[in-house]
Amino acid sequence: MLGLIDGGKIPGKDITVLRFDNVSESYLYNPPLTTVSSFALQIGFEAANLLHQRIIGLDRVCKESSLSRNWL
Repeated sequence: MLGLIDGGKIPGKDITVLRFDNVSESYLYNPPLTTVSSFALQIGFEAANLLHQRIIGLDRVCKESSLSRNWL
């Protein structure tokens, strides 16, 4: 953010800033940041589970999977 300001840009007005890690302190920034959660742990668990099923032969076709959403 400081780099943007030093470059003469106003965060939230001249440029949109989005953070991709769902940091709860994002509201402390001025202007407050929009954050997105990547659910890395859940994605890794689901990927490992699908791979394991494929290795042991339980899943012979591609399978669609979805994770639950958490709205803040």
